[in-house]
Amino acid sequence: MSPKNIRMDCDRALDLLIARGLEQSEHDSEFLQSHVASCPSCTEQSQTINRAVNDMRSSVTYANPAMVRATQMRVRARAAELRAQQETMRPLWISSALALGWAVVSMPLLWQGFSWLGHATHMPELVWQTGFGIMALAPITAVGTIGLASKFHNKATS
Repeated sequence: MSPKNIRMDCDRALDLLIARGLEQSEHDSEFLQSHVASCPSCTEQSQTINRAVNDMRSSVTYANPAMVRATQMRVRARAAELRAQQETMRPLWISSALALGWAVVSMPLLWQGFSWLGHATHMPELVWQTGFGIMALAPITAVGTIGLASKFHNKATS
C-alpha cells in the first residue's frame, strides 16, 4: 500500500474515532477495528481519545448553590422582561395589520382620485403621480416622526 493510501486510511480512521459515539455503519466499524489493530499511530490516538473521554466522564463538577440561585434568578428576570416586551408589541402588531388593511383599501382609491384630478386639470402625469407618492408616504412619515420624537422625549425626561 502506498504512503498516500495509508495516510488516507489513517485520516478516515481518525474521523471515525472522533465520531465513535454517533451511529456508524457496520462496514465503518469493521474498518476502524481492523485499521486500529494494524496501525500503531492510530492505536495510540484511539487510546488517547479513550483516556480523554474517560477522564471527562469520571470527573464531576458541582456548581456552587449560590451561583445556581443567582443564575436562575437572572434567567427568570430575563424571561419576565421578554414577556413584558412581547406584551407591549402586541398592540403594535395589531395596529400594523390594520394600517396594512387600510392601505390595501385606500391606495387604489387614492390613485384613481389623483388620476382623475390630473386628467381633469390636464396636468402632466409626472406631476399628479408625484402628488400621489407624497400623499401615500405622508402618513408613514408622520407616524415615524412622531415615534422618533416621543422616543427622544422619553430619553430626555428619564
